[in-house]
Parts: sequence; C-alpha cells; structure tokens
Amino acid sequence: MLQEGAYVRIHDTLEAEWVWYHLLVNSGQALNYAEGAVVEQVMNGLPRNAFHTGLSFNVLWLTAFGTFWGYVVNYIFLHLLGFGGMFLLLRRHLLKEENQLYIVVGVSLCFAWVPYFTALGATVAGQPLLIYAFLNLLKGEERWWDYLAMALFPFYASIVWSGPPVIGLLALIYLVDFYQNRQYKIKYVLSLFVLGVLFLLVNWQLLMLTVNPGEFVSHREGYDYFYDKDLSIVASIQEALMLFAISHYHVGILISFPILLMAIMSFYFDGKRELIKALLWLIVVVCLFYGFYNWLVYFLGDAVPLLATFKFERVSILLPLLWFVLMAVSLAKANQQRWFVPRVIFLIGIQLILVVLSNDEFLHNARLLGGVQKKPSYKAYLAKDIFKEIETYIDRPKSDYRVMSLGMNPGIALMNGFYTLDGLQAIYDLNYKKQFREIIAGELQKDEELRVYFDGWGNRCYLYSAELGKEDAAYLVHKNEGKQVENLDINTKAFQKMGGEYIFAALPIGNAEALGIRLLKEFEGEYWRVYLYK
Repeated sequence: MLQEGAYVRIHDTLEAEWVWYHLLVNSGQALNYAEGAVVEQVMNGLPRNAFHTGLSFNVLWLTAFGTFWGYVVNYIFLHLLGFGGMFLLLRRHLLKEENQLYIVVGVSLCFAWVPYFTALGATVAGQPLLIYAFLNLLKGEERWWDYLAMALFPFYASIVWSGPPVIGLLALIYLVDFYQNRQYKIKYVLSLFVLGVLFLLVNWQLLMLTVNPGEFVSHREGYDYFYDKDLSIVASIQEALMLFAISHYHVGILISFPILLMAIMSFYFDGKRELIKALLWLIVVVCLFYGFYNWLVYFLGDAVPLLATFKFERVSILLPLLWFVLMAVSLAKANQQRWFVPRVIFLIGIQLILVVLSNDEFLHNARLLGGVQKKPSYKAYLAKDIFKEIETYIDRPKSDYRVMSLGMNPGIALMNGFYTLDGLQAIYDLNYKKQFREIIAGELQKDEELRVYFDGWGNRCYLYSAELGKEDAAYLVHKNEGKQVENLDINTKAFQKMGGEYIFAALPIGNAEALGIRLLKEFEGEYWRVYLYK
C-alpha cells in the first residue's frame, strides 16, 4: 500500500544484511567464486567470499524484483511459509482430530506473525516445514515434495544461525524415535547427512575463506569475545530468563508467558503430558545454554576458538518453533474439556495480539498509514534523489574516489552506488581494521565505551563521534534535530592515504576548518540534510 513510502527495518537490515545482498547482485559477483574475486565498492575491495552465498533465495528475489520489492516478496513469502509449515506440522503429526482444527489455524497464525529477521531467509519460518518433512520420512510416509523441502532449506536459511541447531534438533528427534522403537531409519539418517552436506556446498565460499584464507586474516581473529559480556552467574541467569521471556531480536520477539501458562494449565486436564514436559525442558535447556555460553567460551575458548567465532549459542533460533508447538499441544489438552473451548479461543487471541504487537515493521507501517511517522520510510532513508544530486555535483566516476558517512549509516551511500571506506561487515580484513582505526583513533580515545566497542568487536567500521555515541540514533540524525559535532577528531591524512576524499555528514562539523576539510554544499531531502565535505 505504501510502496517505497513504507518502513523497512533498518537495524542490521538496511545497514547490513540486505545491503550485502544488494552489493552482491549489483556488482555481478553473486555467483563468482573464482579465486581473487572482489566486491570493489566497500572497504577498498572485499573478497567476494566474505559475503553471503549467491545460491540463495534472497539473491533470487533481489535479481528478479529489485532491492525494495525483492524485500517485500521475501517478507510475504516467509510469513506465508511460516503459516503453511506450522499448519502442516501440527495437522499431520500432532493435532489430527477434527475439533482441533481451530487450534491448528490459531497457532499457525501466531507463528506466522512472529517478526522474523527476514534478511536471514527461512532460518526461522522454514523450520516447521522441514521438521514436517523429516517426520514424514521417520514414519515412512514421505513423498517427493518432502525431499524437495529438505533440499531447498539450505538455499534459504543461514548456516551460521540455523545449521547446527536445526541439524541437532533433527538428530535428537531421531534418537528419541530410536530409543522408543529400536529401529534404524537409514533414509532419515542419510537425508540428515545430505542436509548437512548441502549446507556446506551452498556456503562453499564461506568454507573456503575459513579453510584456505590465503593472506586474508579476518578481523574476527581480533575479537575480544567478552568485550560486552558480564561474566557472572547473576548475569548469565538474567540472560537466560530474558531469552525465556521474550526470545531474541534476531530470532523473533515473542512474549512467552501466556504459552507457559497454557502449558501449566494443561497439566490439570491430562496426566499424560510427556511431550509437553519434553518441550518445556528443551526450551529451558536452550535458554540456559544461551545464558551460560560465555562460561563455555571462557573455559574452552582457547582450545576451541570456533566457540567464540561461530557462536553456538544461536541455538536460540529454535525457540519460536518450540514455543508454538508447545502452545498447540497444551491447548489440545485443554480442548478435551468442552466447557473450556471458549477460553482456548481467548488464549489464542491474546497470544496473537501479543505477537502482532511485537512486529516492529507492522507497527511502524500501521502508524504511517495513520499519519504518524517515528522512523524514516525506505524512500526517505535511502534518499536517492539527494545522492543523485551529490553524484551530479561531484561529477566524477564514483569508482575514482572514496567516501565516509557521519551521522548516517554507510549502507545508504553503498546502496546509492558510492564507494565507501566505512561499512558494517561480518567479515573483513584485520589489517584494514587497523588502518581504518588510525582515522578514528582520536574519537576512540575520547570515549572508552566506543574504543572497546570498536577494538573488541568492530563489525561496525564507522566514522565514530564521541559526541554522538554508538547507539542507533547516532546514525539516524534527522535534519531538524539541530545537532552539530563541535570537535571531530579524525586523522585526515590517514583518511586520504586510504583513498578518502569526501564525507557525507548528516549534521554540521563545527571544527571543519581546523581539520582541513571544507563544506562544499548542503543537500536537503525528506529526512536528511546532507553536508558534503571535501
């Protein structure tokens, strides 16, 4: 309805994940796995292998529909996939009775409304369909489309987020079945093996960068895993409880208390509740593993560096699936009491309202339709008209110079075709990080929190200002905020040495003259006022 006037999630999407896919498609490097292939537009050229796989549905959507409509198609498809997969899983394997159909529909709707981090593809939304297919295989009732669902999942899900957790859950299902039936299901085991192999083949470029990096040393080798961690029992328990209560931003926010209440309530109606107890224990184990994972890294991280770099605590990605399956089987128990049916409908309604209210993109767009704007729309955020004016004003091939951004995300410049020194990247060269640090060393020295944030992590390789801080608001400075950076301390010689010539600033730089940079022109759009410095 709003088209490009709609809000699209900015955090980690329009500043990172979707930008990476955009760069792959626009550079023509998506399927180029040749040795030495480079995406030139960011950080003076990043190895193509440092980006996502090109064998992804996300790449397909962007190629077919463009950056914005590709996102929309992906968003719609994933939420439909979430509904359909959960419906099939529950109806075929868990809630088969006719009077349970409304529970299946209600729970499937709740799962479909989870605010998936859609840039990660089917990482969450595709799990129910995958489990459904493997359960069909386990029962000897598989069809060709079950194998298709298994085969396509690695092409639409993140190996980093979903690979080990999903394969681990499927292995657990097999072990439970074997314990109960003492039967080897060879096709199941082989299919699980093939799933793992497909994950590796689809993400071959990432595997090659890990196994055979050549002279490339990832900045992740310089991570201080504990830079933002509070290594204490109390903090670990708090982390576990927080995950248990509301899940996680990248997983999909959901309020779990009503579902927990439904599970406890089901104990009253039926003494046979093994599956409910098993799901509850599995959720608890996942949350405790997440909360106390820091300790695992602390004691074993030196011996097993992969624990820190791969972050296996992302097993939390299973929580939406586990919570809503728990909700379904709990309500099925209560549904056995006819007098309780209206209350079941009420509980489904409550959970549906909560999950809708947790969906930030839906809420922001509902506000926009109502005339209330709290965050910039996709069109206002990318400001293509402004950056077209800037391109015309500079009047040089964009590949001939490098830029940095202040008060706005570098992803904006990247998606407008400019070549940037700064960016948010999951993997880039450690030597580049050290070179870039020379530019911002003065600002890092002013603020210990900023210094630890960059030195200990550094995925956001940004032009920091201690006056602006590091929170999201620091990169979304609206033109009417009246802000100004009074004393920006950057090394302009280091900037020039790396090829930098221009700064796109969302606010004035008070000491520009002292830095030896000059304001060329101001450009104003719907959200931004961009100050072009040289």
